[in-house]
Amino acid sequence: SAEGSAAELSLRSAYFVGKRIDIKQIPQYVREYERGNDLEIWQIRYVRSMTT
Repeated sequence: SAEGSAAELSLRSAYFVGKRIDIKQIPQYVREYERGNDLEIWQIRYVRSMTT
């Protein structure tokens, strides 16, 4: 059906956008704790494209 096709297209055009946050921008409240180099923080948004 036309509705099913539109919904399927909508699902296919949705995606995630990520932005890595620099860890130096976040205050470290526990001074005795070493964060190390393996810590990453990401801001992730769900984007639904409106193009057909």
